[in-house]
Amino acid sequence: MTPVLPQILKKGLLRAAVMMALAGAVFYPAAARACADPVGTEGQIIFNEDYKVLQYCDNVNWIAVGPSPFVTSGALTTPLMSGSYYNATTMNGAHGIMVVGDLAYVTVMDNNRLVILDISNPASPTLVGSVTDGTTLWGAATVVVDGSFAYVTTYYGDSMTIVDVSNPAAPVIRGTISNANLDGAAGIDKRGNHVFVAGRFNARRLTAINISDPDNPTSTSSLFDLTNLDGLSEIKIVGNYAYGAAYVADRMTIVDISNPASMSVVGSVYHGTNLGGANGIDVTGDFAYVTAYDTDRLTVVDVSNPATPVIRGSVTSTDLDGASFVKVRGNYAYVTSEIADRLVVVDISDPDAPTIVGSLTSTNLNAAQQIFLKDNYAYVSAYDADRMSIIEIGGGSVIPDVTAGLIAHWRLDETAGTTALDSAGTYNGTYTNGPVSTTGRIGNARDFVGASSQYVQVANNAALNLATYTTMAWVNGNNPPAAGSVHKVIDKDTRYTMNWNHFSIPVSCEHYNAVWHNTGTGPALSADRWYHMACTYNGSDLIMYIDGVETGRATGVPVPTASTSVLRIGEIYNGGNAFDGRIDDVRVYNRALSQEEIATAMFSCSEPTGNAGDIRYDGPQAMMMYCNGPRWVPFSGKQILPFNTELAVHLPLEEGTALTAASTTGSNTGTMTNMDAADW
Repeated sequence: MTPVLPQILKKGLLRAAVMMALAGAVFYPAAARACADPVGTEGQIIFNEDYKVLQYCDNVNWIAVGPSPFVTSGALTTPLMSGSYYNATTMNGAHGIMVVGDLAYVTVMDNNRLVILDISNPASPTLVGSVTDGTTLWGAATVVVDGSFAYVTTYYGDSMTIVDVSNPAAPVIRGTISNANLDGAAGIDKRGNHVFVAGRFNARRLTAINISDPDNPTSTSSLFDLTNLDGLSEIKIVGNYAYGAAYVADRMTIVDISNPASMSVVGSVYHGTNLGGANGIDVTGDFAYVTAYDTDRLTVVDVSNPATPVIRGSVTSTDLDGASFVKVRGNYAYVTSEIADRLVVVDISDPDAPTIVGSLTSTNLNAAQQIFLKDNYAYVSAYDADRMSIIEIGGGSVIPDVTAGLIAHWRLDETAGTTALDSAGTYNGTYTNGPVSTTGRIGNARDFVGASSQYVQVANNAALNLATYTTMAWVNGNNPPAAGSVHKVIDKDTRYTMNWNHFSIPVSCEHYNAVWHNTGTGPALSADRWYHMACTYNGSDLIMYIDGVETGRATGVPVPTASTSVLRIGEIYNGGNAFDGRIDDVRVYNRALSQEEIATAMFSCSEPTGNAGDIRYDGPQAMMMYCNGPRWVPFSGKQILPFNTELAVHLPLEEGTALTAASTTGSNTGTMTNMDAADW
């Protein structure tokens, strides 16, 4: 594993609980020599809180053990314009934006359009495709993209429209819903098989829409609240709550959406100045960050208790004239100002005293609207400029987000019943023919007896029929993979399949389009050992990873053929080719994860639970590991000797004379036999 930080790190090191029981640790050599900044002795271990990485003193420098989840580049207090895409027609009135992978999805209000841009080169974004409709996309306002579909609100059309974006060059409108509850449809976010839409005009509502059938979205319920939802502009969903900015009400309101059929307001905070014309919102941790358009502000709200949100701090400036939308990363909030034509950087490290630290103004940002952050860049739509601009802000991806794009997650932890719960969505499976619960790689697993045709079946759903994907699972076979037989770990017919065995190509990933495309024969695996298997497809490359390492790749692979078949775990979709052994922690994503993201998903610090700096021994993997915050990291780099609290004898063999070897631990000595002084 290649560290993303330099091996030598000297910033803000904090001694952590990792110093745990170092009295029982043995380090060599024993002579105490020093590291500086901070001061440390040779062999000492500390945990770097700034970079979330374990380090040890090698006498001169603090050496990083394994990778850090953070990049070295810091946030830029003076953002830099990298590039932009302009078109007076197709981008006329650019408003909403979301970025997925190398594509930016932009809603265009005045041209009633959804535009898809290639942003792989930040200096020169290019048009990939677009779709327009004067009715179903009339006043296209905001977009959220998940898998093969984009969900678009229409400000003037009072509707929510679903667009199939599986072919970005030719997006296709699939279904739409329009009614009075969606009057002035503005903000939108997605949770499970529902999208939640803010009705900004006379609706004063939050509406839950079932999108299970992309051709026929239906309203599940609509929550009206004249006081708390008047002018609801934007929403952000975190867990069971939708956090909303209500423009007319001058409020930030929290709605319980755990039951889409029966939503309720649980808390709200009003302030005519600090929330005057509340327009945009982002939520991270215990805080919501709200833009106040009418009073030119960014306000921080403590939402740790959803029933009683409390305003903590606020900042105002002419740079925030017409503060529109906001996105937060780390210690910084990035705010667009529609009237000031700016992107403003606000230091939010102190929630009681947010401070503007920099900004960028440009004609490219004329009437700046929505913003999206990805890696080192901010992507901003500008209504009057008819543009989407890419702005360098530094910082990078602080921690790989392995929940982004997670469609389904079957932990297989159940010990009773026939339901395999999907902890990420609503696609529960059914245990069939009695696979029993057993000790897993993470918690419990299921033991599948191939001869008994045991499997988990998940009903077909459009959300599981993916044009790009990642599938992954922990697998422990009773027999090693071998040519001449077929054993399926995950199978959804033509869409995607993960093989333990498959005739002449054991251990492979494959899907179908005209012919079967596969990653080729994988490495030799053993029986009775846990392996992490992952398959990724990005629209061209089909890749297999074993234990986080790429083991096979097919290039130029077309998008898989559509399928309405069920998904099965442990058997082929239509019966047979059953796997024999244990399977645990099965996941399906609607995007191709990177190698770093796969490693993070493999060793999440939530499975088992650990805090940054904790050390543990992973028995199944036979390695020492420490938690760097998001994941358990194997010890790598220079050797660090294992911790041993019961060392009875240590014979350095450094005497150089005589035939007696003294022990530095205890009172034991050794006698050299059949040797003489010449053997030193």
